[in-house]
Amino acid sequence: MFWRLLLAHFLADYPLQPSWMAANKSRLPVLLLHAGVHFVVMLLVSAPAWLELWPYLLVLSGVHFSIDFGKVTLSKYRP
Repeated sequence: MFWRLLLAHFLADYPLQPSWMAANKSRLPVLLLHAGVHFVVMLLVSAPAWLELWPYLLVLSGVHFSIDFGKVTLSKYRP
């Protein structure tokens, strides 16, 4: 499952993240959309077991949101 989630992360962070999304992550709705894309891609990649895993994947998306939010916040103080 680790490799599937890693694949989902790479898919959601590179080919499925357009340049406007990467440039506007400092806006909360865009950052929430980015985390939502991660959640949906993780659901699709873990399709056989998504009924049991969705709460954990939601938490993992929240962690991704928190990390990106921290990066955006810190980049305001240290560009």
